[in-house]
Amino acid sequence: MYLTGDPDRPPVRISFPISYLLASCYAALGTVIAFHHRQRTDRGQHIDVSVQESVVSTLTNCLAHVGIQ
Repeated sequence: MYLTGDPDRPPVRISFPISYLLASCYAALGTVIAFHHRQRTDRGQHIDVSVQESVVSTLTNCLAHVGIQ
């Protein structure tokens, strides 16, 4: 919760469901990559996006920078 506020104050609440925003970005990126692959090879692909994995992969880099202030 330190990522969403100052260390000496309560955490700031994020009003928008960020998890769905991140998952939709990963889904859009996967769709563009699959479309590019389809144009080059004439073979389709299946896109499967996990909301939980999208959040975890994003927060992994954020947590490394918390102590660097």
